[in-house]
Amino acid sequence: MEQRSLDFYNDESHALYLQLDKEQQRSLIHQMTLLIIAVYKAQEKIRHDQSQPSNQD
Repeated sequence: MEQRSLDFYNDESHALYLQLDKEQQRSLIHQMTLLIIAVYKAQEKIRHDQSQPSNQD
């Protein structure tokens, strides 16, 4: 799939999504949810790590 096919702000991607059967739609939403959560957790970890003072002696 091309990157634009996964861009839900792109009108063409909506038509492609609707061509999927219900199980494929659920799977895609599940995978996108996992991706969003993984990115969020990674950003939070980076933010947390950056806010911690260094314990260098």
